[in-house]
Amino acid sequence: MSPTYHDKEWVVIDEWTYRFFVPEEGDVIIVRDPSNNDTLIKRIIATPGQKVEVKEGYIYVDGIALSDKFKEERILIVLVDENDAPLRYWGGTEINEIVVEYTSHLPEKLGKDEYWVIGDNRESSWYGIVKFKDIKGKLRF
Repeated sequence: MSPTYHDKEWVVIDEWTYRFFVPEEGDVIIVRDPSNNDTLIKRIIATPGQKVEVKEGYIYVDGIALSDKFKEERILIVLVDENDAPLRYWGGTEINEIVVEYTSHLPEKLGKDEYWVIGDNRESSWYGIVKFKDIKGKLRF
């Protein structure tokens, strides 16, 4: 969640708020990744019933470009070779720069109890849909 939070930084997790209130867009949450049981810190970008689309790395919610303080960062994928080493440009003015591709995803409408989340470090963050049952709390600071 850099630049908002950093490794080994202490945080306070509120495990009670979501027992009485629903998560809102902009909330920073603790979520359990059901695929590997990791605990992640993410920001809610969209809530149930909203439609999320990613075009060339930019996030759109209900057809409107996301307008938060991290909006200039685009979601990207670093292209790698068969040994997982980043590919690099070797010609022109981009010599030795890592080759990236900006991500696009078709519009996806969130179902009941689904939230779309991403880290503030958009260029290298896990992102996607999480279920309410996997949200473990709200970060207070």
